[in-house]
Amino acid sequence: MLWGAGIEDRLPPMVPIVGAATTYAVLCAVPGIGMTYVVDCYRPVSKETLTVITAAKNTFAFGLSFAVFPWIAKDGLVKVSGYQILIEGVILLMTIPMYIYGARLRMWTSKFVV
Repeated sequence: MLWGAGIEDRLPPMVPIVGAATTYAVLCAVPGIGMTYVVDCYRPVSKETLTVITAAKNTFAFGLSFAVFPWIAKDGLVKVSGYQILIEGVILLMTIPMYIYGARLRMWTSKFVV
């Protein structure tokens, strides 16, 4: 939201810079955390899973480069920033069940033969 409102409302330059830096830091950290988790918990299938995570990350980044600019032109920076917060928030909320049930899930999946 800092990025969109900072640019659209012509706030001081540090406001959109901090907003963009926060967003990009999260976008870089999430795949790294996911890859670390997979290698740590599912070592036998880590090669295949790392390939899938990397392909998904790169496909998402490629899609953003084509979709975001027309979306900003259509709806404006503040509205797009609001939707981005909603999308990121939903993804972040999906980590709560993993925190609560993660150990149980790892115990259940450890019974599978790979």
